Amino acid sequence: MNDPKEAALRLALTPRLGLRKTVKLRDAFGTLLAAYHASRRAWEGSGVAGELWEVARSEWMTDRLQGLLPRCDEAGIEILALDTPDYPAMLAAIFDAPPVLYVRGRSLSDLPLQRSVAIVGTRKASNQGLAFSYRLAAELSSAGAVIVSGLAIGIDAEAHRAVVEGEGVGIGVLAGGLDGVHPPVNRQLALALCERGCLVSEHPPGSSPQRAFFVGRNRLISGLSRAVAVIEAGKGSGALTTAEFANEQGRTLFVMPGRPGDPRVAGSLPLLLDGATPLLSSAEVAAELGLGVQEREEEPIVELGDDGSLFTAGATFDAIAAVSGLPAPSLLARLSRLEMAGLVRRGTDGRYYRN
Repeated sequence: MNDPKEAALRLALTPRLGLRKTVKLRDAFGTLLAAYHASRRAWEGSGVAGELWEVARSEWMTDRLQGLLPRCDEAGIEILALDTPDYPAMLAAIFDAPPVLYVRGRSLSDLPLQRSVAIVGTRKASNQGLAFSYRLAAELSSAGAVIVSGLAIGIDAEAHRAVVEGEGVGIGVLAGGLDGVHPPVNRQLALALCERGCLVSEHPPGSSPQRAFFVGRNRLISGLSRAVAVIEAGKGSGALTTAEFANEQGRTLFVMPGRPGDPRVAGSLPLLLDGATPLLSSAEVAAELGLGVQEREEEPIVELGDDGSLFTAGATFDAIAAVSGLPAPSLLARLSRLEMAGLVRRGTDGRYYRN
């Protein structure tokens, strides 16, 4: 067997081998293909158990591959192997690059990853955070940037939604197999993203998201990006691990300032003290990527279904949602942008009025 993709798959799918031992083998032998062809004794000499060498070459593994490959073909999932030309070079350069990537949608080799930026943050974002995430993604995307995020609810979803609605290019990185989307509420968003870019995972179809997988996903988000923007992140937020990986991988880290005392930025504000670049607008990120951006004008109220009377008379959130057809997180973000632009105001009765 002299196929680098099959060698990478066999190593990636070997139970108990894991990423750390796979990295050790690649460091010892130069490539995954060379590691696969190394002797059992050589594996043991590098600190990897000989029984794992046997599993990688077993009939059981051959049967597993024969089941996996047709499944990927049927689902339109491309398999990229480390040490091959199609594997993204910027990701291959990180010390714990996954041996295999599963890609659904456009090929990663077709995307301008030199202009990629990750936008991440808390699932429990403020209206201002959601609005900023959407606007940042929209402006950078329209300027030619590739927007990368993790398809979580909150900041991630708002960034992806801006890409889809603006017909830009984006990458959604999943913590499980590409034949399922977590959380399910973002399934339609993920499918739309495949048309504008792709979904990526290091886990084969059929893999359910596990807690440890989300940390691994975050290193891929930063690994596929030239820069990382953290919008809001509380203490313990997964976005903070993405920020840590960004620093380890030499990516430029941007952080949106927030109000001291707000728990939604309790984790991200200290990043500014540690040297992260304050993020006030898309211009800072665009300069890092070598792009020029034009700030968007706020969308007219008519895009929310107003015919001139809805906001004039005062409208409840539910009434606006019914007319606009927008999902609640997106509508909250848009109303927040309209408030900041002075186009609408929220009254003491909770209704929204046109200024």
